[in-house]
Amino acid sequence: MKKGVIGSVAAVITLLAACVGLMKGCQELRKSAAEAELAEAQRRINLQAKPDEPQPPVNPAPPNASQQSPSGTKKWHGNPVGNWKTYRLENGKRLTVTGQVKPDGTESFQVTSPEGTLVREGSATWEMIDDICYEKTSDGQWFTSSINWISENCYEITVLDSTVPGIKGSTYQMHRQ
Repeated sequence: MKKGVIGSVAAVITLLAACVGLMKGCQELRKSAAEAELAEAQRRINLQAKPDEPQPPVNPAPPNASQQSPSGTKKWHGNPVGNWKTYRLENGKRLTVTGQVKPDGTESFQVTSPEGTLVREGSATWEMIDDICYEKTSDGQWFTSSINWISENCYEITVLDSTVPGIKGSTYQMHRQ
C-alpha cells in the first residue's frame, strides 16, 4: 500500500510541477504579446518623428470641406493648422492650454495657471490620418486621439491612448484663436 500512496503522491507532484510550468509559459506569452504591442506603437510613433523623411499629407481635405455621412448628416473635416486654445482641469486647477499647429507636422504648446503663470511648455510632432491624430512630445510622451470637427474653428479631441497616466478617455474642445 505504501508504494501505491508514494506513486500517487509522486504523480500529484509531477502534475503540479507541470501546471506551474504551464502558468509560467502563459505569463511569458502575455508578456511577449504586450511587448510586441508596445514595440508596434513605438514604431508608429517613430515613423512620424523622422524630420528627414517626407511627411504624408496631413489632411487632404480643404479647410471648408465637409462630406455626407452614411446617416445623411454632414461631417466636417477641418484643417488643424493654426493657433488653438482649450481649458482642462489638472490637480483641481483650471489650466489654459494654447498651441500652434504647423503644416510641417510640428506643434508647440504652453500650459498656464489661472493666474497666468507658465506651468510648462513644449513641442511635438503630429500626423493626422482619417481624423485620428498621432502626437509625440519632445519629452517622449505620446498620444493617439480621435478628432471630431464641430466647425472650421472648433473640434473635440478624445484621447484614445497615451503614455500619460489617467488621460485616456479625456475629451477637450479646441477653439481656433
